[in-house]
Amino acid sequence: MKYTLIFLCLFPLFLNGQTHLKNQRFIEVGFGTFDSFKTSNHAFFAAIGKYNKKINANGFEIMYAKKLAYLQNADLAQYPIGVSVEHFVVSYKRDLNLLRNFNNTLNFDVFGKVNIGYESINRNSTYLNEFTLNNRSDYILGIGFGPEIQIFGFSTGVVANLNLISKYQKFTAIPFIKYRIHL
Repeated sequence: MKYTLIFLCLFPLFLNGQTHLKNQRFIEVGFGTFDSFKTSNHAFFAAIGKYNKKINANGFEIMYAKKLAYLQNADLAQYPIGVSVEHFVVSYKRDLNLLRNFNNTLNFDVFGKVNIGYESINRNSTYLNEFTLNNRSDYILGIGFGPEIQIFGFSTGVVANLNLISKYQKFTAIPFIKYRIHL
Protein backbone atom coordinates (compact mmCIF):
# COMPACT_ATOMS: atom_id res chain seq x y z
CA MET A 1 0.00 0.00 0.00
CA LYS A 2 2.76 2.47 0.86
CA TYR A 3 4.50 1.85 -2.52
CA THR A 4 1.28 2.71 -4.31
CA LEU A 5 1.03 5.92 -2.29
CA ILE A 6 4.65 6.85 -3.12
CA PHE A 7 4.03 6.17 -6.82
CA LEU A 8 0.87 8.31 -6.82
CA CYS A 9 2.75 11.16 -5.15
CA LEU A 10 5.59 11.00 -7.67
CA PHE A 11 3.35 10.56 -10.74
CA PRO A 12 2.82 14.35 -11.30
CA LEU A 13 6.62 14.80 -11.27
CA PHE A 14 6.95 12.28 -14.11
CA LEU A 15 4.35 14.13 -16.18
CA ASN A 16 6.05 17.51 -15.80
CA GLY A 17 9.56 16.27 -16.56
CA GLN A 18 11.38 17.30 -19.70
CA THR A 19 11.03 14.67 -22.42
CA HIS A 20 13.20 15.99 -25.26
CA LEU A 21 16.89 16.66 -24.58
CA LYS A 22 19.71 17.38 -27.00
CA ASN A 23 21.42 14.16 -28.17
CA GLN A 24 18.87 12.04 -26.27
CA ARG A 25 18.02 8.66 -27.82
CA PHE A 26 14.54 7.15 -28.00
CA ILE A 27 12.58 4.15 -29.18
CA GLU A 28 9.05 4.37 -30.51
CA VAL A 29 6.26 1.83 -30.99
CA GLY A 30 2.83 2.35 -32.48
CA PHE A 31 -0.10 1.18 -34.53
CA GLY A 32 -2.50 2.63 -37.07
CA THR A 33 -4.85 1.88 -39.92
CA PHE A 34 -3.92 1.31 -43.55
CA ASP A 35 -5.93 3.57 -45.92
CA SER A 36 -9.29 3.28 -44.08
CA PHE A 37 -10.73 2.77 -40.63
CA LYS A 38 -11.63 -0.92 -40.97
CA THR A 39 -10.76 -3.74 -38.58
CA SER A 40 -9.10 -5.66 -41.44
CA ASN A 41 -6.70 -2.76 -42.18
CA HIS A 42 -3.85 -2.26 -39.73
CA ALA A 43 -0.26 -1.05 -39.47
CA PHE A 44 2.44 -1.52 -36.82
CA PHE A 45 5.52 0.66 -36.29
CA ALA A 46 8.82 0.44 -34.41
CA ALA A 47 11.56 3.08 -34.53
CA ILE A 48 14.85 4.16 -32.99
CA GLY A 49 16.18 7.68 -33.11
CA LYS A 50 18.07 10.57 -31.59
CA TYR A 51 17.43 14.29 -31.09
CA ASN A 52 19.89 16.78 -32.56
CA LYS A 53 20.95 20.16 -31.12
CA LYS A 54 17.70 21.87 -32.17
CA ILE A 55 15.60 19.00 -30.74
CA ASN A 56 14.61 17.72 -34.17
CA ALA A 57 14.57 13.93 -34.36
CA ASN A 58 16.37 11.63 -36.81
CA GLY A 59 15.93 7.90 -36.90
CA PHE A 60 15.03 4.65 -38.60
CA GLU A 61 11.58 3.08 -38.63
CA ILE A 62 10.19 -0.30 -39.66
CA MET A 63 6.55 -0.75 -40.58
CA TYR A 64 4.26 -3.65 -41.36
CA ALA A 65 0.86 -2.78 -42.86
CA LYS A 66 -1.93 -5.00 -44.13
CA LYS A 67 -5.29 -4.37 -45.75
CA LEU A 68 -7.95 -6.16 -47.74
CA ALA A 69 -8.63 -4.78 -51.22
CA TYR A 70 -11.69 -5.93 -53.14
CA LEU A 71 -11.71 -7.15 -56.74
CA GLN A 72 -13.25 -4.97 -59.45
CA ASN A 73 -14.15 -5.71 -63.05
CA ALA A 74 -13.76 -3.34 -66.01
CA ASP A 75 -17.07 -1.64 -65.15
CA LEU A 76 -15.78 -0.97 -61.58
CA ALA A 77 -18.28 -3.38 -60.01
CA GLN A 78 -16.86 -4.89 -56.81
CA TYR A 79 -16.82 -8.57 -55.93
CA PRO A 80 -17.08 -9.58 -52.25
CA ILE A 81 -13.66 -11.26 -52.33
CA GLY A 82 -10.81 -9.61 -50.44
CA VAL A 83 -7.23 -9.62 -51.72
CA SER A 84 -4.52 -9.31 -49.06
CA VAL A 85 -2.13 -6.36 -49.62
CA GLU A 86 0.86 -6.19 -47.26
CA HIS A 87 3.67 -3.65 -46.98
CA PHE A 88 7.04 -4.35 -45.32
CA VAL A 89 8.89 -1.01 -45.17
CA VAL A 90 12.12 0.38 -43.70
CA SER A 91 12.37 4.19 -43.51
CA TYR A 92 14.80 6.94 -42.63
CA LYS A 93 12.73 9.57 -40.84
CA ARG A 94 13.42 13.22 -40.01
CA ASP A 95 11.13 15.19 -37.64
CA LEU A 96 11.11 18.99 -37.72
CA ASN A 97 9.82 20.49 -34.46
CA LEU A 98 7.65 23.52 -35.31
CA LEU A 99 6.08 24.34 -31.93
CA ARG A 100 6.80 23.20 -28.38
CA ASN A 101 6.01 24.29 -24.86
CA PHE A 102 8.57 25.42 -22.28
CA ASN A 103 9.41 22.01 -20.81
CA ASN A 104 9.14 20.10 -24.13
CA THR A 105 6.16 17.96 -23.13
CA LEU A 106 3.86 19.20 -25.92
CA ASN A 107 5.21 19.31 -29.47
CA PHE A 108 3.86 19.85 -32.96
CA ASP A 109 6.12 18.29 -35.60
CA VAL A 110 6.12 17.71 -39.33
CA PHE A 111 8.17 14.85 -40.68
CA GLY A 112 9.53 13.50 -43.90
CA LYS A 113 10.88 10.06 -44.63
CA VAL A 114 12.40 7.95 -47.37
CA ASN A 115 10.86 4.49 -47.72
CA ILE A 116 12.18 1.26 -49.18
CA GLY A 117 10.32 -2.00 -48.86
CA TYR A 118 8.23 -4.74 -50.40
CA GLU A 119 4.57 -4.82 -51.38
CA SER A 120 3.00 -8.30 -51.27
CA ILE A 121 -0.27 -8.80 -53.15
CA ASN A 122 -2.18 -12.00 -52.33
CA ARG A 123 1.02 -13.43 -50.82
CA ASN A 124 2.59 -13.36 -54.31
CA SER A 125 -0.02 -15.68 -55.85
CA THR A 126 -1.57 -14.61 -59.16
CA TYR A 127 -4.73 -16.69 -58.64
CA LEU A 128 -7.58 -16.09 -56.21
CA ASN A 129 -10.43 -18.60 -56.45
CA GLU A 130 -11.53 -18.43 -60.12
CA PHE A 131 -9.89 -15.03 -60.71
CA THR A 132 -6.47 -14.14 -62.13
CA LEU A 133 -4.87 -11.01 -60.66
CA ASN A 134 -3.18 -8.45 -62.95
CA ASN A 135 -1.07 -6.78 -60.25
CA ARG A 136 1.90 -8.54 -58.74
CA SER A 137 4.06 -8.13 -55.70
CA ASP A 138 6.97 -5.75 -56.11
CA TYR A 139 9.43 -3.50 -54.33
CA ILE A 140 8.48 -0.10 -52.96
CA LEU A 141 10.61 3.01 -53.16
CA GLY A 142 9.08 6.29 -52.12
CA ILE A 143 8.76 9.21 -49.77
CA GLY A 144 6.43 9.96 -46.87
CA PHE A 145 5.40 13.12 -45.05
CA GLY A 146 2.87 14.29 -42.48
CA PRO A 147 2.05 16.14 -39.26
CA GLU A 148 2.35 14.78 -35.72
CA ILE A 149 1.23 16.05 -32.30
CA GLN A 150 3.10 14.68 -29.30
CA ILE A 151 1.89 15.05 -25.70
CA PHE A 152 4.38 13.65 -23.20
CA GLY A 153 5.35 10.34 -24.87
CA PHE A 154 2.14 9.79 -26.85
CA SER A 155 1.83 11.04 -30.40
CA THR A 156 -0.85 10.97 -33.04
CA GLY A 157 -0.76 11.96 -36.67
CA VAL A 158 -1.01 10.74 -40.22
CA VAL A 159 1.62 9.73 -42.75
CA ALA A 160 1.02 10.06 -46.48
CA ASN A 161 3.31 7.84 -48.56
CA LEU A 162 4.01 8.30 -52.25
CA ASN A 163 5.18 4.91 -53.55
CA LEU A 164 7.06 5.79 -56.72
CA ILE A 165 7.69 2.31 -58.16
CA SER A 166 4.74 0.38 -56.75
CA LYS A 167 2.75 -1.59 -59.34
CA TYR A 168 -0.44 -1.59 -57.25
CA GLN A 169 -0.86 1.48 -55.07
CA LYS A 170 1.00 4.73 -55.67
CA PHE A 171 -0.42 6.61 -52.66
CA THR A 172 -1.19 5.40 -49.12
CA ALA A 173 -2.38 7.20 -45.99
CA ILE A 174 -1.85 5.78 -42.50
CA PRO A 175 -3.31 7.51 -39.41
CA PHE A 176 -1.39 6.37 -36.32
CA ILE A 177 -0.92 6.47 -32.55
CA LYS A 178 2.61 6.00 -31.18
CA TYR A 179 4.40 6.00 -27.85
CA ARG A 180 7.96 7.30 -27.57
CA ILE A 181 10.21 6.00 -24.79
CA HIS A 182 13.19 8.23 -24.01
CA LEU A 183 16.40 6.46 -23.03
